[in-house]
Amino acid sequence: MKVVPKESALQQMEELISSFDLLETNIALRVNHALQYKENQVLEYAEIIAVRVNHMEEKLTRHSEEGWWLKTYMHALPVV
Repeated sequence: MKVVPKESALQQMEELISSFDLLETNIALRVNHALQYKENQVLEYAEIIAVRVNHMEEKLTRHSEEGWWLKTYMHALPVV
C-alpha cells in the first residue's frame, strides 16, 4: 500500500466533490429543461382544446337557435 500525502488526498477529494457538483447541476438543468418543455406542450394542448371546445359550443348555440342542424346546411347542399 502506497502512502499518499495528506494534501494530495484532500485535493483529489475536492476534485471529486467538484465533479459531483457539476454532474448534479448538469442533471438538474436537464431535468428542469425537460419538465419545462413538457409543461409548454401540455399548456399548448390545453389551449387547443379550449379553442375547439369554444368553437363547438358556438356551433351548438347557433344550431339550437337556427333549428335542426341539417336545416342550417340545406342551403349549402345542391339540389339534384
